[in-house]
Amino acid sequence: MTGRVFLVTFSLLVLQLLRGAQRNNQQHRCLLLKLNMLLQHL
Repeated sequence: MTGRVFLVTFSLLVLQLLRGAQRNNQQHRCLLLKLNMLLQHL
């Protein structure tokens, strides 16, 4: 159950990264930090 929630959240973050990478570098960094935090909680 937790794994599925993580995968969904991870996928959404990646999609946001792909969309935001062209627009805004600061948002990109923020999402990368969130991703790092998620990975550390595994």
